[in-house]
Amino acid sequence: MSKRACTFCGACAEACGAKAILPTEGWDWRATVDDTCLSMQGVTCRACEDHCDDQAIRFQLHTGGRSEPMIDIESCTGCGACAAACPSGAISFEKPLAATQSDAISPAASTQ
Repeated sequence: MSKRACTFCGACAEACGAKAILPTEGWDWRATVDDTCLSMQGVTCRACEDHCDDQAIRFQLHTGGRSEPMIDIESCTGCGACAAACPSGAISFEKPLAATQSDAISPAASTQ
């Protein structure tokens, strides 16, 4: 389980004797949120938003006290800070299809 976000500093690549990790300044992986998200269940939680330094997560309010996390895939770096903070483990990462400007903000749960 991850405890922190990646800062893209390259220390892991330097420490890997097998050279299985290459230095990078970012990657194509972006956060997605599944239905176990507490906010989507009506429980007040914004831990992922609070831990996202890039402000790539915002919430859309719905009826019944629910709110849906929305991931801005243009702002998301895939660092993992949101996943480390999520108490329900609802956040995972995937490589998104080529995004256009019109779909840069997408519902977090629509990852199929």
